Amino acid sequence: MTVEAPQGFVVAQECQKAAWENGFRRAMGEAAGWAAYESTTARGAVHLAASGQQGPWFLAVDHTGVIAELGVATVEIAGPGLGRYGFASLSELYDAMHRVYQLAVSLPDAPLREFQARVKDLPAATEAERLVVQRVGQDIFRQSLLDYWQGRCPLTG
Repeated sequence: MTVEAPQGFVVAQECQKAAWENGFRRAMGEAAGWAAYESTTARGAVHLAASGQQGPWFLAVDHTGVIAELGVATVEIAGPGLGRYGFASLSELYDAMHRVYQLAVSLPDAPLREFQARVKDLPAATEAERLVVQRVGQDIFRQSLLDYWQGRCPLTG
C-alpha cells in the first residue's frame, strides 16, 4: 500500500474535513502524502492520508496512550506517528478519529491539566474555598470518565 503524494485536491479536502470535524483544527502541513493536524484541546498529533479519492484512508497517531486504548489493528505502511491504521471508507475513518479525540482529551494527564487551569486563580485559604475547588475537579473527573467510556457503563456496557 502507498499513499497519494502529494495529496490531490479531493484527498486533501477529505483529510482536512475529517480532522476539523473531530477536533484537530491546526493544520501542520503535509509530508510524503501525510497531512498533519493538531488540536488546541487534545494532546498529540494525527496524520491523514489516502491511496486515492476512493481510499483506503490512513490515520497515523503519535500519542502512546491513544494507541494503547484505541483497539484498532495497525497496518503495515510507511509513514509518521507511532501507530498507523487503515480504513476502507471515510465513515470508518471518522469513527476512529472521533475515538482518537475522545481518548486524547480524557487520558490521565488531560483532566489534570484542565483542572489546574480552571482552579489556578481560585482562592483556597478557607474551608469553603477549598470545597469550591473540589467541586470544580469533580465535574472534570466525571466528564473525563464519560468521554473515556463513551457514555457507557464500564462493567455492563
